[in-house]
Amino acid sequence: MPHLRRSRGFTLIEVLVVVAIIALLVSVLLPSLESARKQARMVVCQANLKSLTTAFLAYASETKGFLPGNSEDDNADWLGLSNRNRKTGGYPGRQPEDGTVFKHMGRNRAAYRCPDDNPHRDTSQTNDAYSYTTPVMMSGANTASVGQSHYRFGGAGASGNYSETDHTANMRVSPTFILVEEDYEWYLSGCNNSAWDNDDGLTDRHSRKRGNVGCADGHVEALSLPPRPHTEGKYFGSRDQCVKYRSKWVSGREWYDEFYRGSSKTGGKGAYRQIEKCPSAEDYGVKHRYN
Repeated sequence: MPHLRRSRGFTLIEVLVVVAIIALLVSVLLPSLESARKQARMVVCQANLKSLTTAFLAYASETKGFLPGNSEDDNADWLGLSNRNRKTGGYPGRQPEDGTVFKHMGRNRAAYRCPDDNPHRDTSQTNDAYSYTTPVMMSGANTASVGQSHYRFGGAGASGNYSETDHTANMRVSPTFILVEEDYEWYLSGCNNSAWDNDDGLTDRHSRKRGNVGCADGHVEALSLPPRPHTEGKYFGSRDQCVKYRSKWVSGREWYDEFYRGSSKTGGKGAYRQIEKCPSAEDYGVKHRYN
């Protein structure tokens, strides 16, 4: 009878070494996997904003170039709350189903919310169903008249590095935002509107503390602009930005106290197309080095 050789099993030490190697590989790969997942969520967010930006421009192409409205703009609100409810015929409208751009979004409700938004938010609440808002100054603005925008940035270590009023130096030029990924705490959690104004900030939840914006030229980009809490100084808000509209600079400061209540300067409630007749940024104390 031939001699049968018995197979040799693994020793305990060999098994422990293999387990240790696997654990080491997992510890090395997990952060990379999480980073990849986070990057994928950011890409989805940017795709959402791209779809919304395209929807805004599609709306404008049907209205002789005028962008949708936002909060307080009756039946022009891109998100819907200020519009007539199509089901009941009364006000307020549903968000986003009664918004003016919903048909251009393929009626895709999910695209209004960033996948990195707080997963514990109750999406049955209307202000929890969306992550994006639009600058008030862009309400009803004509795309043919919108130029570049700018804001002052004096450096991360500077005191008051973003300035609402002094735009004479350290300027950063950018395409004009028509949509922003708003910071939830400052101030989306306390509001139910579709506007980016006053103390509203840009979120910093994505990698390298960035938030996404959709621009009037149709592209989307990620910016690192820390959201402004109720503390003046090193934070960025809608009031820090100026937009060139035709031959004048328009400041985000103008929308802080005027356009929702109506005023002698604008002559009515809401902000729709008020950019056509609002005062220049200089009238609100903003100093510019150039025109």
